Amino acid sequence: MQKLCKHCTYQIEEETSVADVLVPPVITWQHIWPYTERQDALANSYFRCLPNEILIQIFRILSVHDLGNVALVCRTFKMVTDQNEVWSKKYTPVSS
Repeated sequence: MQKLCKHCTYQIEEETSVADVLVPPVITWQHIWPYTERQDALANSYFRCLPNEILIQIFRILSVHDLGNVALVCRTFKMVTDQNEVWSKKYTPVSS
C-alpha cells in the first residue's frame, strides 16, 4: 500500500498506478427510460407545480448553453425558454 500524497487519507494498492486513480475511465451514460417512466418523471416533478413566471426567473440566470439544454427537456420548458423575458439580459436588440 502507498499513499498518493501527504494530504490523502486513503491508500492505493501497489499494482495500481497513480494515473489509474487520477484519470478515471471514460464511461458513457446510456440509461434509457421506458416511455411510461419518462411520462411519470415530469408528472411527479416539483417543476410541474411552478408557475411559468417562476420558471422564467430561474431560467433568466442560466447561461445560453444551459438554456439550450433546458429547452430540450420538455415542451413546457421549451415554451418558457422561448419567452423574450428569458433572453432580455443576454442580448440587446439591434436598432435599425
